Amino acid sequence: MNKISVALWIAGFGISSLIPVLGKELFSAKEVQDFTNSSRISSEGKNLLILRGQFLSSAKKIPYDPQKKYKLTCTAKLANGEKGMVYLGFIPYDAAGRRILSSEINAYPKTMTTLAADAEKGAMEICLADGSHWNNKTVYGNIAFQADEKLSDLPNRFLIPMAKGSVQKKDGSWTVKLKKPLNKRYEAGTAVRQHVDSDAYIYGARKNLTGAPQQLTAFFSGHATHGLSASKAWKGTSLVQVAIGLTSPDAAAVMELSELKLEELP
Repeated sequence: MNKISVALWIAGFGISSLIPVLGKELFSAKEVQDFTNSSRISSEGKNLLILRGQFLSSAKKIPYDPQKKYKLTCTAKLANGEKGMVYLGFIPYDAAGRRILSSEINAYPKTMTTLAADAEKGAMEICLADGSHWNNKTVYGNIAFQADEKLSDLPNRFLIPMAKGSVQKKDGSWTVKLKKPLNKRYEAGTAVRQHVDSDAYIYGARKNLTGAPQQLTAFFSGHATHGLSASKAWKGTSLVQVAIGLTSPDAAAVMELSELKLEELP
């Protein structure tokens, strides 16, 4: 390659490939007031000190477009304590600003069926046409009513928690006991599906902390068709709050946080 060719390569490709891709900043945590539950935060210079326990969320809800790409980053370390894990991600909301829970989108596979009999309001047991694939061991099970085979009902807000170990075959049909009385009447033939509670938020990154600063990075794009994802927002998400939290067996653990920001990538 001659000198002219090298110069053209550098001008056209070489230098541009070394320039970092900059995103549009959507959120940056610089002050205690940037979070809703600010009583658990204090500031030390440009850094924030966060106590163990309750997760913190950004003071504002940020629009989430599944067609776009997002980058969420922060730097964290333990300022006090020997063990701790930091979680970084989103709290999802629908277009009306209503929180989306994992139980509303975390459908258990192969559990679509129908009610084998009318389920009256106040009932503590319902009858299923087929409960053969339902998880009978989980303590986090829910029954989603008015379910759809194509998952268009997600997030499903017609949920009732079910009792562990209560799925039983009886007289040719299946019965399930509920943890609390049914809040409305459903007719026989109503489509139902089992759902399971899981993570409280969308955790894009998590890391064990030490006294040395560590960077966390999470990328998000699109919607998960159902269930949980670390790189896609839960189905129905239109708004998010940035969420971060510290868990630790040490009650006195404190996390030092800096450079927390959310960017929309080009």
